[in-house]
Amino acid sequence: CGAAGGFCDHGDQAALLQLKPHMSEKDRQARKEKKKVIFIQDACLDDFLAIAALARAHKAGDIEWLADVVVNGDSVLPQSMDLTMAFHHDLEIADVPVLLSRTRLFNAFPWMYRNDTFAMATLDSMKTVMQEAEQNDAMKYTEYDCDGCPEEYPDAFPWLVQTLTNASDGSITLLTVATQTILKEVFEKHPELQKKVKEMVWMAGAINVHGNTESSWQPWALGHGYSGMNHYAEWNVYGDAYAAQWILANADYPIYEIPLDVCDKIPVCNEVSCDFIKLMNGSLSSPHIAGCECPNGLIFDALNDAYAKFAAPQLFYRLWDSAATAYVLRPELFLDEGETPLACITDWGYEGWLAQPGAPASKGLQEPEV
Repeated sequence: CGAAGGFCDHGDQAALLQLKPHMSEKDRQARKEKKKVIFIQDACLDDFLAIAALARAHKAGDIEWLADVVVNGDSVLPQSMDLTMAFHHDLEIADVPVLLSRTRLFNAFPWMYRNDTFAMATLDSMKTVMQEAEQNDAMKYTEYDCDGCPEEYPDAFPWLVQTLTNASDGSITLLTVATQTILKEVFEKHPELQKKVKEMVWMAGAINVHGNTESSWQPWALGHGYSGMNHYAEWNVYGDAYAAQWILANADYPIYEIPLDVCDKIPVCNEVSCDFIKLMNGSLSSPHIAGCECPNGLIFDALNDAYAKFAAPQLFYRLWDSAATAYVLRPELFLDEGETPLACITDWGYEGWLAQPGAPASKGLQEPEV
């Protein structure tokens, strides 16, 4: 499964990993029905591109986007929530609530990553978007009952519990491009709600490639992660390996994995070219996006500005979360090469590694149940 929308050649595609048994024909037909999507993200650059894609599909009636849940992971408050609200306003999706997860990750993301959200809020193009939203009272958050909590931002936990409780069995698509922290909390306290989930699509892990928590193995990877950490882990797993381990051990719904094995094939820029940036700003044409209705002017300018200033100079940037979003919206563009058992390693030396059977034992670790 490679990049949807023509960001890489068919020959460069990697396998999409399905972590539950193969779909029956009935299940395949069910996947074509309008999806009810809960998006769980951490409000960094790639997430905003995903928001633009989800907004377009929601407004076109292709999906029903139920909520946008922000995890305090690869971003900083209040910019993470304010940017997300500004995007919702400018993309005209005020009907999709923005909620904040208050559950804490076990391992915090590096501040050098999280600063991108703060820096994005300082761009003149983004300031214009936020000012317009402020003038239209679009930065006010919907009030939800959160047991008397005094915080400004609505709590995602009670909303998730109520929404899943009211949902039909097997009706919800979880698009998760962050850690599993809040879902572990919800399903551990309310295990009966797992039956409401139809599927989860998760951008996470590094199966047969290097992870991204250690930065010394490739010149382009410098600055991406911490030198000396294990090179098996990917941040959306490493951020809370214990939550990932719990979900993989207890989930009774299919999990469609978009790991670095896929995302590494779709860099924003590489040593040779920045074709994605050129596609974004319109200086390069592509038959794959001919006739595409791009986001409106303000958001399009802000996304172009952000990708050019923050992503293009850093060769480790990939289309991580937007690749998982593309799979939710256009799964037929991806190659599904079957299933694989995976377990999350929590041993300190390999914490956050999504490992296939036999791999832990090769490193002298106890083989976990999968």
